[in-house]
Amino acid sequence: MSVSRNFIHIVKNVAGTAILSAACFFAASCGSGPDLNAEASSGAAVGSQSSKAAASKAVPRMFWTLGSPSGGKLYLQGTLHLGSDELFPFNVQVTDSMKSADIVLGELSSADLDRSQSLILERMSFALLDKNRTLNELLSADERAYLESFLGKEALRNLSLFMPWVAYSYLDSIAAAKAGLDVGKGVDMALYSVAAELGKAVGGLESVESQLDLLTGPQLSTQLLVLKDAIREYKGYPDAINELYAAYRADDRKKLSTLIDLSLARSEAYSAELGKFNDSIYGKRNAAWAAKLSKLLDEGKSIFVFAGVAHFVGAGNVIDLLVKRGYTLYP
Repeated sequence: MSVSRNFIHIVKNVAGTAILSAACFFAASCGSGPDLNAEASSGAAVGSQSSKAAASKAVPRMFWTLGSPSGGKLYLQGTLHLGSDELFPFNVQVTDSMKSADIVLGELSSADLDRSQSLILERMSFALLDKNRTLNELLSADERAYLESFLGKEALRNLSLFMPWVAYSYLDSIAAAKAGLDVGKGVDMALYSVAAELGKAVGGLESVESQLDLLTGPQLSTQLLVLKDAIREYKGYPDAINELYAAYRADDRKKLSTLIDLSLARSEAYSAELGKFNDSIYGKRNAAWAAKLSKLLDEGKSIFVFAGVAHFVGAGNVIDLLVKRGYTLYP
C-alpha cells in the first residue's frame, strides 16, 4: 500500500501509502515479522521492564506531539511500511502514548488491513491488459531491458500481461528486498501488533477501498508514467531506498524532508501529469487527515496516529497544516 525518487516512487511505497506496500508484498506478508523484543509479543510491549529500559534510552524516531486549547492531544508516529529488526524496540514514549490515548488511528483500520490482501487479489484479476496488447509494447527498448535485468525475463513476461500498477508494485518489492527491507518488519505492522497487545482498537484515517483506488484507479497513461518514472529513478539512483531508510533510522527529519521535496519536484519535472498523481497521494489526503484530526482535537480527545512518515515531513505535511489551524507543536 504507502510513501523520494530521486525518491518519489520509493517514498510512495516505503514511507507513503500503506496499500502500496501491501500490494507489493501481499504474497510475502505472511512471512516472519520483526523481533520486537516483546513489544508486540508475549505481552512485553506493555509489561517488560527490560524492553522498556532499553527503549527509554533512545529518542523516539519520527514522533511528534501536538496539543489544542481544548485540552486535546495528538501523538503522531511516522512509519516506514518496510523495515528491519534494527528499528525495534520502540521508545517507551511511543508505547506509553498509545496506551494512554482515547483513540488509535492508522492509515487503515485493523479490519480493513485484514481485508486488504483479498481485495488486492480481486483487483489484480481485473487488471489484465487487452488481449492484443502487452506492457512490453508500451515501454521503450531501454526500459524493457532494464526491467528484464532487474526482475528477470520470466517475471517480466508475466507482468507484461497486466496494467502497469502491477509491474511497479512488483518492481518496488524486488528493490526493497535487495535493500534488505521487509514488509513484515515495517513500523506500521509492528504498531498494529502493539495495539492488539494493549487491547486498543485501531481505526482508519481512510478506507482500504480509497487507498486501492489510488493504486489501481488512474488511467493507463498515468500508470504507465508512474512505471516509467520508477524505472528512471531506480536506474539513476540505485541507493535511493537505502538513503531514505538511513534518514529515517537516524531520525534526520530535515534530510528526510529535503529528500521528499526534491523528489516530488523531480518527478513533476519528468511529467506534469505526475504532479496530479502525487497530489492525490499527499496533498489531498494530508488536508483530509488534518481536518479529521482537528475535529477530534477540538473535542478534547487524546489521539495516537501512525501513518507513513512522508505525510509528516516535507511541504504541505499534516503537522504544518495543523499548526496553521492553531494547534501547538511541542518540542
